[in-house]
Amino acid sequence: MDSQVVAQVVEALGAIYSPAASNQARQLAEQFLEQVRDSPQAPVIGSHLARSDALGPATPVHVRHFGLGLLESTVKYKWQSPTYTDAERAAIQAAILGLCDAGLRREPLEEPVIVEKFAKIFVELAKRTWPTQWTDMDVRLRALYQESVLGRKLVLLIYKSLVEDVFIFEEAAAVARKRELSTALMSVTLDRGVLEEALSKPVEPDNSTSASSSRADLVLLLSLVRADPENEGWLMRWSNAIEMLSAEVSAKFGTPEGALAESLLRGTLDCVAVFMDWVALRSVGETRILYRLLQVGGSPSLPARLSAADCLAVLFSRNIHPSDAERITYLWTPLFDEGCLGQLAGAWMNVYAASSQPTIQGVLEAQHQVCLSEPEYVYLKRLAQAIAALGDYQVCFKRNTTVPQRFDEYMELVLLLLAHPSLIINGHAMSFLFNGLKHDCIRLAPMQPYLMRIADQLLANMIRRPNSTSSPPKGAAMHYARIDFDSVSEIDLCSSGTIQRSVEVLRLVVAQAPPAVMFEWLQSKCAALLGSAAPSPAECAAMAVCVDTILGAMPQQAVRGTSNEQMTLSKALQSLLVQLIEYHGNQNSAVVVYQLQMIVAFSDYMDLYPDILFKCLEKFFGFVVYTLPSEQRFLVTGAVISEETRALRRKAASSLVRLGTAMPDLLYPLLPQIMPVVSNLIETNQLMRIEQTLLIEFLVAIISGSSTPAETKRSALESVLSWDLQHFKATEPFARSMDAFLDTIGVALIAQNDAAFRSGQPLPEALSARLAAAGNARSMWSGTLNAVWIYMKRARPSRSGPHEHLVAPQPGQPFIWPELVEHVLPIVLATIKCIHGVLSPSLLARLPKEFGQLTRLTVSERASLLGRQHADKDADDGAGTSDKDRGSGSLDLQVVKICGWLGRMREICYQILSTFTTMSTTFYALPKLAGMLSDALFANSEDIVLQHWKSMISTVIRPLVLHCPDKPSMSAVLLPLLPTFFETIVGKLVALWRVHPVAVLEAGDIGEDGQATGAGGGGDADDDEDEDVTDEIVLDKLLRDVTRVYADLWSAILLPYVEKGSKKKDKGRAQSEAVSPDVPTEPKQLFHHQDLVMFFFSNDSLIRSFMGTLSLLLTVKDTGACKRGLGMCMPLVPLFAKDASFHAIVGRDFLMAALQVLHDGYQKHNHNDAINLITDAYVQVRGTSSTVPFETLVSVPGMSADQVQAFETDLAAKNSAKERHLVVRALLKGVTGVEMSERFKKATSFVLNLSEKRIFAKPAPDLYASDILAGDDQDAPVVAAFFDQHD
Repeated sequence: MDSQVVAQVVEALGAIYSPAASNQARQLAEQFLEQVRDSPQAPVIGSHLARSDALGPATPVHVRHFGLGLLESTVKYKWQSPTYTDAERAAIQAAILGLCDAGLRREPLEEPVIVEKFAKIFVELAKRTWPTQWTDMDVRLRALYQESVLGRKLVLLIYKSLVEDVFIFEEAAAVARKRELSTALMSVTLDRGVLEEALSKPVEPDNSTSASSSRADLVLLLSLVRADPENEGWLMRWSNAIEMLSAEVSAKFGTPEGALAESLLRGTLDCVAVFMDWVALRSVGETRILYRLLQVGGSPSLPARLSAADCLAVLFSRNIHPSDAERITYLWTPLFDEGCLGQLAGAWMNVYAASSQPTIQGVLEAQHQVCLSEPEYVYLKRLAQAIAALGDYQVCFKRNTTVPQRFDEYMELVLLLLAHPSLIINGHAMSFLFNGLKHDCIRLAPMQPYLMRIADQLLANMIRRPNSTSSPPKGAAMHYARIDFDSVSEIDLCSSGTIQRSVEVLRLVVAQAPPAVMFEWLQSKCAALLGSAAPSPAECAAMAVCVDTILGAMPQQAVRGTSNEQMTLSKALQSLLVQLIEYHGNQNSAVVVYQLQMIVAFSDYMDLYPDILFKCLEKFFGFVVYTLPSEQRFLVTGAVISEETRALRRKAASSLVRLGTAMPDLLYPLLPQIMPVVSNLIETNQLMRIEQTLLIEFLVAIISGSSTPAETKRSALESVLSWDLQHFKATEPFARSMDAFLDTIGVALIAQNDAAFRSGQPLPEALSARLAAAGNARSMWSGTLNAVWIYMKRARPSRSGPHEHLVAPQPGQPFIWPELVEHVLPIVLATIKCIHGVLSPSLLARLPKEFGQLTRLTVSERASLLGRQHADKDADDGAGTSDKDRGSGSLDLQVVKICGWLGRMREICYQILSTFTTMSTTFYALPKLAGMLSDALFANSEDIVLQHWKSMISTVIRPLVLHCPDKPSMSAVLLPLLPTFFETIVGKLVALWRVHPVAVLEAGDIGEDGQATGAGGGGDADDDEDEDVTDEIVLDKLLRDVTRVYADLWSAILLPYVEKGSKKKDKGRAQSEAVSPDVPTEPKQLFHHQDLVMFFFSNDSLIRSFMGTLSLLLTVKDTGACKRGLGMCMPLVPLFAKDASFHAIVGRDFLMAALQVLHDGYQKHNHNDAINLITDAYVQVRGTSSTVPFETLVSVPGMSADQVQAFETDLAAKNSAKERHLVVRALLKGVTGVEMSERFKKATSFVLNLSEKRIFAKPAPDLYASDILAGDDQDAPVVAAFFDQHD
């Protein structure tokens, strides 16, 4: 070793760490150190610098750390390189072991950073040499463990890191030798008795790959056991250490000796946690480690208790085979039979010991009164996870019908969790209840004493749930929510998820509880609420949810009948309904909204009480026109009404629609009494536009849903809708030309008076009046259009079935008013054409620059894209708002209103077109429909922005294609339209992906609310949440969303057909079987839209569109799009294999596309699907004697004809799809790409790595999120006898 180089290294490190050194000096020092790191002498220099006495008794830590880094780099990246001979590698290993023996300080204890770094080096060496070359590693580690405190800590770090790399991390070196490493770990972890019992079980002779592997594993394991027959196993050693250290911590807590014992106890438990996921249950029992983990729950050391809870969470979360009797012996027996479950309850109560009585009731009260510190709360969350996992995985496992002893104690624990104010902790309880209440085991348990207590707690949780309006804001629930979540919107999202989960659990409670008992509970809760002097909106909202859920889940036969029980329950139901209708004890409009919601929940039973029905309607009509004394005649006076009044009126009107939809035949005889009431409210100008629309929708729902003859329905609808249709026809001149359109909506007026807006002076009165008139025109137009759409939805034929959104209208299912389509369609298409025309660059250039925001994301679009809520007030309803905004001199505000209106109008028009496709075949039979649609939708296609394409594809194109009823309609409508659409959208997406990442938005965009939005800004009430979301991220997500929406269109077209009642087949299994050309097969429906698929692939232009789409989806850097692209190909393989004209597509194009995916490391999560597609395509097309797939594989670089021939021989010998996939995987092993960032990605499936927020937060409304794929099964742990089998 060159001492001069060592001195230079020390000098360079000094320059890097010196605050006085210049940047140039640091750069030169870094360059020199990189040269040293790449030098063959690096391990020699590193082993010298790493010693504690390298530069004397006080060698700096950073110098030693760098020396260890040189050793780590050598082992990790150069161990197998030709840089070193076998003798030199042996010398490097000896140097590392020498450091372990004499290079680390024992007294005082070595620096933690040095210990951790050395442990990493040891693990890297073990992953490459143990046990086949380095046979005595464990013997050395056992000696080191017994030698000193440092040795013990070092051994614990080494084994913890090694197990993580082998079983949890996707680390390349560990994966390459996973069999040897996992077998060796098993041999040194388990005690001799467990190993010998497993070794005594013979492996059945079998020709399968798994059996051969198991025999090889057993041979290796047998040699390891015989080499060290007296080894008791690390698990036994650590179990004994936990017992002794735990006792020492309790006895000496707060002393230096206690602190040392605590440190060792934590290290031991942290190491044991990663072993609990895979060690044999018998070893868990024989080492009594479960008992000792439970004992740590009473330790005074909070960190030790947290580590023990980690171990329990991992152990209780194991997927043990249902038939494995060791579950009962080693888990049930100590916990349920011997009473150790009480120690879990004791550990929970111990957290609140200082502030509560040591009873369940005392802890229940303390949970809401005491705010735990964050470390205590983290421990409690982990303990809750362990308790819930015990029920989920070890009680409610598959096919179990046995209820364990002391199950009542476990349910008390669950109720303790359910009552906790933390969303995460009570979420664990609800997760267990949701799965458990459906399980046969729980159904057989004596659950009646707990059902009403569960309902009580669910109601209490809904009332107390934290959110942005929580009161008090500093309560325990909000305290924990602020710890768990990063923003108020995340808290609100999770609170919404809590309501949803509570409803699901409550439904299960209703299914198990006797109806009389359940309704008695409901009646008592409602009585308490109605009797309260001042019920809060939160209490009313929670009670409304309970009423809706219970009445909806309760079996109707419990009320309908003549038995005493049925009649008693029916009278109780009637009594509660009357109480709700007659309740006038609180005039708070926010409370009345929920009162109405509770009344509507009785709609399924209203037919039992016809005398009450009209009284109920009067109640709702009364609230439709409700106003405060100061708001009376607001439509005449122009007064502004409160948001509470507006919400109550709308809730009453929408509740009437729900009633009309739920019981049309019951209400139809009352139409002669209802219609005059509605007409009077309209004629006397008591309704806002949206309320009028809802009341007419109420009438349409009754008429359309009733069982009256079609002619009678049509006559009634013509009468009811005449006023709206007249107003709708009056809008026809507005969209007759672009000039008329711009004049009507006020754009031309603003452009003509641009100078007046920018003058800073108040606008002239005449100009303000004209602006107000334009605002009124926009409101009337959009309100009328929205009303027509709503009525059409109510009037269309009802459809049902598992794929009702995909079912085309049938010729025998006529629309009762077909002429409506002819009247509405031309105006809608003309409106769409004008809206698209506004995006023209030439037009925008003539308008004020503020109109440029039309081409950019608005605030609500941005919020929707990010899965966030955004309050977008209904600007269509101008009634009850001040006139000054409509004539405001603010140019920004006027532009924002117009842009928002254009967006809403576009969506309404798209929705009307979508509704047309489901109404009847009349729409598709319209003459020149394709030309009309093309002229409106694609006339300005080059100007349509990305977010508008997303809406058009999902709302218009998808239903237009899927609902096309027959081949003549496909030829007349789809064929002239779709090739142009496909070419346009694919070209646009290809161009955008080519320049990805997307360019940033212009700074200072104006949102819909008039607020300026900079980079990352959203103008939302919670602006701080958007600060870390740049515009590049937003537009990247938009591009991915549009790509996936387009992919979903093709996925829906190619939706595979599944026979009713048939079980889902294994992935790829159906397609993997070879098709023999000699054996005739019965024609079989392969697709849900069989006729549509056959039409598509009988047309050359549509085939070209599909291939262009496939090329796009499989080449862009988006795993979701790629997954959809591969999924599109799978169902086509068996269809195309039967037709020689398609063999080139499957055998060449599909294969090359899948190979490209396989070669792309970015698409790692789609590699399994690519392998499946390659296998299926090759097997089925090659089975027809086609040479195309063979020639395709031979053309792959590095592949020869002999290799492919040998591959075909191996493939022919395999009988199952899984075996064929393994053969293909072996052939293409060199083709598979791995992205660098994925090589060391931590496995998210490990129980301690699961994201709490992802588990319990309500998922964002993103229908196009990437799928999470399961890992490969060929890398499953070895030696099946030692690993619990998973389902």
